Amino acid sequence: MATVGINPATTTPPARSSSGTMGMRRDPGEELRAATAQANSWAEWLQHAARITPKVLNAVGVFVCDPLVPQQALRLWGLTFPIEGLAEDRRQSLWQIAERAAATNQIVIGPFGGDAAQIVAAIKLPRSTKSLTFVALLDGQGSTRADVSTWLTLVATCAELWSTRHERTESGPPASAVRRQSTVVKSWTRTRSILVLGFVAAMAMAVPVPYSVKCDCELKPVVRRFVAAPFEGALEKAFVEVGDPVQADQLLARMDGKEVRWEQAGNAAEYERAAKERDAHLADQKFGEAQLAKLQMERLALTTKLLNHRNEHLEIRSPIDGIVVSGELKRAEGVRLSMGQTLFEVAPLDQMIIEVEIPEAELAHVSAGAAATIRLEAFPGQQLDGKLQRICPRAELRRKQQVFVGEIALPNDAGQFRPGMRGRVSIPAGQAMLGWRLFHRAWQKLLLW
Repeated sequence: MATVGINPATTTPPARSSSGTMGMRRDPGEELRAATAQANSWAEWLQHAARITPKVLNAVGVFVCDPLVPQQALRLWGLTFPIEGLAEDRRQSLWQIAERAAATNQIVIGPFGGDAAQIVAAIKLPRSTKSLTFVALLDGQGSTRADVSTWLTLVATCAELWSTRHERTESGPPASAVRRQSTVVKSWTRTRSILVLGFVAAMAMAVPVPYSVKCDCELKPVVRRFVAAPFEGALEKAFVEVGDPVQADQLLARMDGKEVRWEQAGNAAEYERAAKERDAHLADQKFGEAQLAKLQMERLALTTKLLNHRNEHLEIRSPIDGIVVSGELKRAEGVRLSMGQTLFEVAPLDQMIIEVEIPEAELAHVSAGAAATIRLEAFPGQQLDGKLQRICPRAELRRKQQVFVGEIALPNDAGQFRPGMRGRVSIPAGQAMLGWRLFHRAWQKLLLW
């Protein structure tokens, strides 16, 4: 099936010589134009077109198809002879080519069923009210494709001309003009709506609204005391775990004293030996050797004093009242500890500090003394109020973000708050335009890009 890409509105039939296919004593094109000017109804014009077409082309039959009719059998009807006289496969050929021409708005030429000697040509007839498809059944040996395309283009042009003249008078402006007018109205309505919405949006962006800086936060104890190993040695036993409340001087853990006692015994034996050597040197009047032995005795005496001190401090006790914040050593019993190694962290929980992580980009909108609202993840329904006491002058890197840490005091008389709890803090920063509030972060990033 071939589709001839010709615009019916801009194509006019070429002049034909008297010896050509269109060489008649009266030019069929002129005859069709005269019929277009004289026809008073659409049906009358169709009959003229069907009557003149066989004069130009070797047309066996002329039909009209309405693709909008739901029943396929009723879409096509004959202008020169009834459609019922055709076989089913040939009617299908006519329907398919007609519908193809209506869909593509181009001239479509195709075979007539299985008959290679005949072809079907169709073109869409533009009307102001409803477009139909003009279908011609042709003898394939008598007409060229150029002749078919030229004549069908003229038929479509005359159909549009008749519709423009008569249907304008009968039912007001033509549908094309109505569509153009409707398009202009819709376009203006859409433009006006966009302008109104843009104006409203611009006014809304200028409305001042409250602005608050949102920050992450974490609870920390006000005072923290670290308990360390007093000397190098093995851990004998741990008596507390993380979360246990403790009192001042409460036993937390005990160091293994076996090594200390062994060293004490060995040191005492060395001291006795050094004392005997000193006495022997004095009896032999070897005063130099006696002095060296005396110095050895003094060294051993100091070592004994150190070992006695270690033996008296094998028990590790809490320095303050509070709760064990860190230090899980029950599984480390028997492990050797180094001197100064942190064993426990003890902190009182009657007063807490909320560390507020203020983003670097929001620091200009926050100052010490500002009111703050806190909500903790552990108590989302409870709102806490506080005041930002201070802001650290140096930035820190926390969770891959550069922040300045502020502090808010939080009483904890009920003991419900624990170190490490996290939440969100809202710090009011006055009024700001809605547009600035929505887009200032993106604008700042663009300036720094």
